[in-house]
Amino acid sequence: MPAAISDPWPELEEHLEENEQRVALLKALDMLTNEEREVLLLVAWEQLSPTAIALMLDVPASTVRNRLHRARVCMRSGLEADFKALDQEKEN
Repeated sequence: MPAAISDPWPELEEHLEENEQRVALLKALDMLTNEEREVLLLVAWEQLSPTAIALMLDVPASTVRNRLHRARVCMRSGLEADFKALDQEKEN
């Protein structure tokens, strides 16, 4: 009995979409200042609070919160723009 041939397309589409998201994320991260990127990554990856980051960086907690806010706004706008561009490319 011949082996069933599976359709590799859905898996390939998922991989391509993940790669597009990764590229968009790296592009958006490049738009941040070093200080904004550092704070955002410490919150996202290390799950540190703004207070803990402030102590670690020896800056006021309000400074950390401001950097985090600016980073989130910048990331959101950068990612939305990239995803809109990708959607338009797919439509064409």
